[in-house]
Amino acid sequence: MKYTFQKIFIVVMSSIFILVGAAMAYPVEDSNKTFTLTILGLIFVIAGLVNMVTSVRRINKFQKKTYQWYKSTHPLNIDGNRVTCFSCGGGRIHVRSLMNHTYHRDHFCGDCGTTLYFSPEGK
Repeated sequence: MKYTFQKIFIVVMSSIFILVGAAMAYPVEDSNKTFTLTILGLIFVIAGLVNMVTSVRRINKFQKKTYQWYKSTHPLNIDGNRVTCFSCGGGRIHVRSLMNHTYHRDHFCGDCGTTLYFSPEGK
Protein backbone atom coordinates (compact mmCIF):
# COMPACT_ATOMS: atom_id res chain seq x y z
CA MET A 1 0.00 0.00 0.00
CA LYS A 2 2.94 2.32 0.75
CA TYR A 3 4.14 2.14 -2.85
CA THR A 4 0.69 3.00 -4.21
CA PHE A 5 0.53 6.20 -2.15
CA GLN A 6 4.04 7.15 -3.26
CA LYS A 7 3.07 6.68 -6.91
CA ILE A 8 -0.12 8.72 -6.47
CA PHE A 9 1.80 11.52 -4.76
CA ILE A 10 4.42 11.61 -7.52
CA VAL A 11 1.82 11.67 -10.28
CA VAL A 12 -0.24 14.41 -8.60
CA MET A 13 2.75 16.66 -7.84
CA SER A 14 4.29 16.18 -11.27
CA SER A 15 0.92 16.83 -12.91
CA ILE A 16 0.64 20.15 -11.08
CA PHE A 17 4.11 21.06 -12.34
CA ILE A 18 3.14 20.02 -15.88
CA LEU A 19 -0.10 22.03 -15.76
CA VAL A 20 1.72 25.16 -14.59
CA GLY A 21 4.21 24.69 -17.42
CA ALA A 22 1.43 24.17 -19.95
CA ALA A 23 -0.28 27.35 -18.78
CA MET A 24 2.99 29.25 -19.13
CA ALA A 25 3.59 27.80 -22.60
CA TYR A 26 0.19 28.92 -23.85
CA PRO A 27 0.86 31.89 -26.13
CA VAL A 28 -0.51 35.19 -24.90
CA GLU A 29 -1.21 37.90 -27.45
CA ASP A 30 0.07 41.43 -27.00
CA SER A 31 3.09 40.31 -25.06
CA ASN A 32 6.71 40.69 -26.05
CA LYS A 33 7.72 37.98 -23.54
CA THR A 34 5.69 35.24 -25.23
CA PHE A 35 8.69 33.34 -26.58
CA THR A 36 10.48 33.32 -23.21
CA LEU A 37 7.36 32.17 -21.34
CA THR A 38 6.69 29.48 -23.93
CA ILE A 39 10.22 28.10 -23.62
CA LEU A 40 10.09 28.25 -19.82
CA GLY A 41 6.69 26.54 -19.84
CA LEU A 42 7.97 23.76 -22.09
CA ILE A 43 10.93 23.27 -19.75
CA PHE A 44 8.48 22.88 -16.84
CA VAL A 45 6.42 20.34 -18.82
CA ILE A 46 9.46 18.30 -19.82
CA ALA A 47 10.94 18.38 -16.30
CA GLY A 48 7.62 17.25 -14.81
CA LEU A 49 7.29 14.39 -17.28
CA VAL A 50 10.87 13.21 -16.78
CA ASN A 51 10.49 13.34 -13.00
CA MET A 52 7.21 11.42 -13.11
CA VAL A 53 8.49 8.67 -15.39
CA THR A 54 11.81 8.11 -13.64
CA SER A 55 10.32 8.19 -10.13
CA VAL A 56 7.51 5.76 -10.94
CA ARG A 57 9.97 3.40 -12.67
CA ARG A 58 12.25 3.48 -9.61
CA ILE A 59 9.36 2.71 -7.26
CA ASN A 60 8.20 -0.13 -9.53
CA LYS A 61 11.71 -1.61 -9.42
CA PHE A 62 11.80 -1.44 -5.61
CA GLN A 63 8.32 -2.92 -5.40
CA LYS A 64 9.01 -5.86 -7.71
CA LYS A 65 12.64 -6.85 -7.05
CA THR A 66 12.32 -8.03 -3.44
CA TYR A 67 13.79 -10.99 -1.61
CA GLN A 68 10.62 -12.99 -2.32
CA TRP A 69 10.99 -12.20 -6.03
CA TYR A 70 14.63 -13.33 -5.94
CA LYS A 71 13.66 -16.57 -4.18
CA SER A 72 11.01 -17.39 -6.77
CA THR A 73 13.06 -16.28 -9.79
CA HIS A 74 16.38 -17.88 -8.77
CA PRO A 75 15.51 -20.83 -6.49
CA LEU A 76 18.86 -22.54 -7.13
CA ASN A 77 20.66 -19.57 -5.56
CA ILE A 78 18.82 -19.86 -2.22
CA ASP A 79 19.88 -22.52 0.27
CA GLY A 80 18.07 -21.94 3.54
CA ASN A 81 19.14 -18.45 4.60
CA ARG A 82 22.19 -18.44 2.31
CA VAL A 83 21.92 -16.35 -0.84
CA THR A 84 24.29 -16.61 -3.78
CA CYS A 85 24.60 -14.51 -6.92
CA PHE A 86 22.65 -15.69 -9.95
CA SER A 87 25.25 -14.17 -12.27
CA CYS A 88 28.57 -15.51 -10.97
CA GLY A 89 27.55 -17.83 -8.14
CA GLY A 90 29.45 -15.76 -5.56
CA GLY A 91 28.41 -16.03 -1.93
CA ARG A 92 29.65 -12.63 -0.74
CA ILE A 93 26.43 -10.61 -0.65
CA HIS A 94 26.78 -7.01 0.55
CA VAL A 95 24.15 -4.45 1.51
CA ARG A 96 24.30 -0.72 0.94
CA SER A 97 21.78 2.02 1.64
CA LEU A 98 20.59 3.89 -1.40
CA MET A 99 20.61 7.68 -1.18
CA ASN A 100 18.25 10.39 -2.43
CA HIS A 101 15.48 9.61 0.08
CA THR A 102 14.65 6.21 -1.40
CA TYR A 103 14.79 4.50 2.02
CA HIS A 104 15.79 1.21 0.42
CA ARG A 105 18.79 -1.08 0.60
CA ASP A 106 20.54 -2.64 -2.34
CA HIS A 107 21.67 -6.27 -1.88
CA PHE A 108 24.45 -6.92 -4.36
CA CYS A 109 27.16 -9.47 -5.11
CA GLY A 110 30.56 -8.56 -3.68
CA ASP A 111 32.34 -10.45 -6.44
CA CYS A 112 30.74 -9.17 -9.65
CA GLY A 113 28.67 -6.20 -8.38
CA THR A 114 25.33 -7.44 -9.73
CA THR A 115 22.28 -6.12 -7.85
CA LEU A 116 20.25 -9.07 -6.62
CA TYR A 117 17.25 -7.46 -4.90
CA PHE A 118 16.09 -4.47 -2.85
CA SER A 119 14.64 -4.22 0.65
CA PRO A 120 13.08 -1.27 2.46
CA GLU A 121 15.09 0.23 5.32
CA GLY A 122 13.82 -0.44 8.80
CA LYS A 123 12.76 -4.03 8.22
